[in-house]
Amino acid sequence: MIAGLNVHRWTALAAAAALLAASAPPQAATGPVTLSVTGRTSANVSLAASGALVVAAWSASAPGGETDIFAAVSRDAGVSFAAPVRVNSVPGDARTNGEQPPRITLAKKASGPPTVTIVWTSKNDRGSTIMQGRSDDGGRTFGRSSLVPDGAAAGNRGWQNAVADAQGRTRVVWLDHRDMAAPASADEHAHHGHDSATPARDGVSMAQKSKLYLATAGANGTAAPIAAGVCYCCKTAIVAGPADTLYLAWRHVYPGNLRDIAFTFSRDGGKTFASPRRVSEDRWQLDGCPDDGPAMAIDAATRLHI
Repeated sequence: MIAGLNVHRWTALAAAAALLAASAPPQAATGPVTLSVTGRTSANVSLAASGALVVAAWSASAPGGETDIFAAVSRDAGVSFAAPVRVNSVPGDARTNGEQPPRITLAKKASGPPTVTIVWTSKNDRGSTIMQGRSDDGGRTFGRSSLVPDGAAAGNRGWQNAVADAQGRTRVVWLDHRDMAAPASADEHAHHGHDSATPARDGVSMAQKSKLYLATAGANGTAAPIAAGVCYCCKTAIVAGPADTLYLAWRHVYPGNLRDIAFTFSRDGGKTFASPRRVSEDRWQLDGCPDDGPAMAIDAATRLHI
């Protein structure tokens, strides 16, 4: 129990299953469905559902390495899907991996299908960027891609996640390295590296330059840092609860290079957040990033599962 919240630790697969089970109707398909793009290698899929509407988004790479984001929509709870459509308006600009898949939000409207927003990482000459594509016709077509607010500062960023809040706004969370945009030192490499041959060191001070950012997408959107000391290269998690409640989770760097899952919440739509809490003292000690972030889901009883 954390500050009046029922918080349960689950595996990522169980959390995803709970989310889809809560959204999909009982007649949802149970057999396999194959989605692909001719001549492309598909990877890094995400799913979102609202009633009988199911949206899948994934990366599809050409033999030369160019990667695009594709989406396919089912209107019969996953029994069948329409042909995939490309989401990114600039061909080949997507940068994805297992910890950085495209993310989907479904925002309900007064009438018609929900607004579909898909968020992914890209790159420019200053570093990596956070991009978004929006569909106002239920995923049949996507408009011109645009930057998520403050998603193109100098340096690298990514490991993003997104959710539609109770007001229908798309909220995007990511890890940001803008404070390390200068040439990396040996200590910086030790923070986000995977095979450091140098002696183990406490990465807490260096991790303070890696921050968790939250943005509200849209023409008048804003972004702000929420926490420092994050474990770079591990995916983030975000879910929206009733009213103006938001929940965030990420892997944090604690003293001694202990990299455990941290959590915070806001009850005012993201204007303020509680101090970060350690979900569990797993005491995963590692001189580098494990590439293994959290997943979250909230059920019908408003119990939060991490």
